[in-house]
Amino acid sequence: MSTEQMSRYRTKEARAKHVEEQRRYQQRHPNRVAETQRKYREGNQECDARNETHQETVGRFWSKVYKTPGCWFWLGTHSHGYAKFSMKGVMRPAHRVAWELAHNQPFPEGKITLHSCDTKNCVRPDHLSPGTDRDNSWDGRDKGRVGSFPTEHCRRGHPWREETTLYYRKRHKGGILARRCGICAKARVELRAAQQKAPGEGT
Repeated sequence: MSTEQMSRYRTKEARAKHVEEQRRYQQRHPNRVAETQRKYREGNQECDARNETHQETVGRFWSKVYKTPGCWFWLGTHSHGYAKFSMKGVMRPAHRVAWELAHNQPFPEGKITLHSCDTKNCVRPDHLSPGTDRDNSWDGRDKGRVGSFPTEHCRRGHPWREETTLYYRKRHKGGILARRCGICAKARVELRAAQQKAPGEGT
């Protein structure tokens, strides 16, 4: 686990839970894990062999981005749902690279990346900002991502309306009724379609 991840899981119980979730994921999806590791190795080797200029790196980065009127989705390598990009033989969070390219400065040390859109696969610079764990917690409460209180909007800001709300039952939670935003679901379908059309590169 990286230093950034350790700072986000400070308590012993939370760290243990995170490690257990990773272990279960690796057991359920061994092929995905092996594929991710393969892409990491090939990506590092490819980046080392390129000896590319900064301008070429910038062009390679943005060539892996699918832009919509809202979020800009990453089509390159992912690890546990988070975008990754290889630079000088090192895999880095793609959203941090996007922020650095937009602001022409290193990402602040000791900070985490906050997404105003609540989409962890988004690399649109004006949706990203440095912050602390406390900032992230308060942002989650303000947007209804945490806590059991009812909300009027989904976590990406779409209002809960009967015509755009999908209802289903969570089997792993005793079949309780839950809801899903139909607008977000449609966006995910469009994103998957764009990923299938994108070149099959590993970085």
